[in-house]
Formats: sequence, structure tokens, C-alpha cells
Amino acid sequence: MESKSYPQPASSFEGNTPFWRTEPHKLDAHRSTPDLPPTCDILIVGSGYSGASVAYHIFQGNETPPSTVLLEARQLCSGATGRNAGHLRPEMYAHASKFISRHGVEAAAEIVKYEISHLRVLADVIEREKIDCDLVLTRSFDVYFDQEVMDKVRRGVEPLVSNSYQQGKYDFMKDAEFRFPTPEHPLSDDEVKETKVKGAKGFVSFPAGHIWPYKFISGLLEIAVSKGLNLQTNTPVLEISPNRDEEGYWKVTTGNDRGIIHAKKVILASNAYTSALAPEYEKAIVPCKGLCCHVVVPSPAEDGGCQKPPPPCLTNTYVTRHGFGAGGYVIPRPDGSMIVCGASHTFTPFLEQWHNNADDGVLIDVAKHYFDGYMQRTFIGWEDSGAYSKEVWTGVMGYSADSLPHIGKVPSKEGQLIIAGFNGHGMPAIAHMALDESITFEDTGLPRVYKTTVDRLQPMYNDTLQP
Repeated sequence: MESKSYPQPASSFEGNTPFWRTEPHKLDAHRSTPDLPPTCDILIVGSGYSGASVAYHIFQGNETPPSTVLLEARQLCSGATGRNAGHLRPEMYAHASKFISRHGVEAAAEIVKYEISHLRVLADVIEREKIDCDLVLTRSFDVYFDQEVMDKVRRGVEPLVSNSYQQGKYDFMKDAEFRFPTPEHPLSDDEVKETKVKGAKGFVSFPAGHIWPYKFISGLLEIAVSKGLNLQTNTPVLEISPNRDEEGYWKVTTGNDRGIIHAKKVILASNAYTSALAPEYEKAIVPCKGLCCHVVVPSPAEDGGCQKPPPPCLTNTYVTRHGFGAGGYVIPRPDGSMIVCGASHTFTPFLEQWHNNADDGVLIDVAKHYFDGYMQRTFIGWEDSGAYSKEVWTGVMGYSADSLPHIGKVPSKEGQLIIAGFNGHGMPAIAHMALDESITFEDTGLPRVYKTTVDRLQPMYNDTLQP
């Protein structure tokens, strides 16, 4: 029997510690109680963006919250959320044409609008709760080097910025700037300089932000723990019973000699590892590895005492798109260093190294040196910077087969809910559905295509392997 895709132990990591986890929070290895409680009202699996956000919302404005336990297999936020690029950016411009062709313009517009609104919601939470996580609001540039890819993106956004936009129907697009030149009329030199990216042929620019994701999640969970959340780290979930018992509890078996806990409701915020606990999602959500690094400019002492002018300051975030894959996701840090992720176009053919591979303890061998010299190759004025990759690490993402999150009630399993497949879209909705069984997905206001359904468990598409 094939083994299930459980997280690998932290001690097996080949790469360096992710930059985001270089300052562990006091809750990093926290256990609210020495032993697991025998029962709880709500059990959350996973302490990444989705799980932490759901926990936060369960305790928001709730004077009599249900007994809630959050189980994390390793340390706090040690999965994909603690290993990503730190972006806060609507990602759907590049995929708009795909969603229009599959679901129509209105459904695609719902997705893009929700993505855009997400940025302001997160910023409001961070500011309201005074979470110290290096929040920066800026703009992001999607920079294109390939005419075919650029034309595909243009076809996707045109319906959203045409007559309906002028009439205010899609006014949420008003802050986006699109530069899609043709081979006959390319970007001017000044426009290329505006992007700061060498060889840019076109770009999309829009409001975005970036954060220190580990600190954000730690801040959310610190608030939830202070209000009664029982947080249990280093407690992997090994199995959930196929059915509830006579009293309506799900039996949840854990590892590391932590024992068994029974829960009235289970929320799967386990993303890449979802199918290990809910096998029906095996085709719908696939673990896929990505690569990330921390790029720094050497100090004069490191550079033999040589005093060189610093490279140009980057204030925006970037995605450099090579072909149908992303070459690099870039955010600037306040200290002048960079977090760079991506390089998927270099390792896509080597499926065994990244596709359906849940081991984030081993680097992607064919791409682990890709970011050496990336800043020099990519950005104007960085040629003599000496920038180098200080730490390189991997993370395992939960890619959905149809490029859409799975949110809502797990089909045919009353009392189980899911929020997985990409990122934490819909965390307030899941919290409300867990607290009130009468709330349906349609009541949440989420894009209709985010709903997890029986049909989506047997996907028509396989976007994990196709652009």
C-alpha cells in the first residue's frame, strides 16, 4: 500500500531554515495543555494561513466560543505559509482567460474582485490588531518576456476593462495598469526603465503588498490562544474515522504519542496534505513543491573591503514570467535583501522532483542554483551588486486541479469542512459555517466556483501539469 503524504520531520531538512523562520515566536512549539483534551467542539488541522485565520475568526466577537483545538504536525506555521515569498497580491490577472473560457465573464469577475478585496481585508486586520509583520502596501508588476503569453493575458482582461468597466460594473479594475505592446510597437526605453526589469516586453501593474508571513500567522494565533484556543504543535493527524460515532463525534488519531481526540466538527486546513486525511481529494488537490531563497547584497567586509554603490532600490514586488511559467516572485525586504521564489520553468519536466511530492526537506535538485545571479540577470542596475543566495528552501503547496480553492462542507461528511487548494480564501466564511450549521456556502458571498463539490473531486482539468 502506498504511504500517505504526511509532512516530513523538520530534522530532515537538506536546505537552510526558511528566512521567515529565523526568529521563532514564543508559540512556535506551544502546547496549551500537556495532553490533548478527550473531546472538542471544533478541531482545526493545520496552522498555516488558512487554519490560523479560521481560528482567529472563530474567537472574534464571540463571548461564548466553542471549545476549539488546533493541531499542527510540526512547529507553528512550518508548512507552505512559512516558506512562501510573502506576497499579498491578486494573482488572477494571469488566469482570467482560463476562468472566462471555463466559467464565463461574470464568474471570472467574481474571482478577480474577491482577490482584489482580499488585500484590503488583510491590511485592515494587521493594522487593527497591531500585528508586527512588516506590512508594506505597494504595487506589483507582472512582467512578460513572451508575446504569446502576453496575448493570452490580454484576452483575459479585455472583457473586464471594456464597456462594462467604463459603465462602472467592474470598477474594481480601475487601479490596474496594462501595457501590452505589439512586436511592431514595443515598449519604449522609458517604459522598460519603469519596470526596472531587463528585456521587458509588457507588464501589468496593480496594488499589492507584502508581509513577514510567519509573524502574521503567529500574531493571529497569539490572539486566538489568548481567547481560549487550545494550540497543539508537533501533533500530526494520522487518521480521521470514516464515520462519526453515535454521539456525533469524529475520531481523530494523532502521532508522536499524542493519542486520540474526538471532535464534533473537523476543519481541514491541511492544504498539500489534505488527501492523506480525506482521500476523496487525491485528484483534486495535489502536493507540488516550490523553491524559494533569500538574496542578499554582500557588505563591504564580505566583499573584501570594497566600497561599491548599492544597487537601485526596488519598492515594488514582481513576478517575472518566462513562457507559461513564472521565472521569479520577488519582494524587497526593508534591509535591502530580497525574497525570491519560483523557477518553475526550469524544473517542470522533472515531475518526480516536484509533482505529487510532499517532501519539503529536500531541495529541487535541478533548480537549486537557479537564483544564483538572478538579480544581476533580471534587474537594471544590479549587474555589479554581487547579490547572492544566502538561504534556499522548498515548500509544498496544495495545487488544485482546476486552479480554484476548495471551500465549504466536505461532500457526504457532515461536520467536516475544508479550506484548501492554493491559499486561505474564505476563512471568515468557514468560521461562520463551523459556528452555525444553517449557513450555506451560497450565504457567504464567496465566488461561486470556490465551492467544493462532488463533481470537483473528479476534475475535468489537470492544471497542476498544464499552464
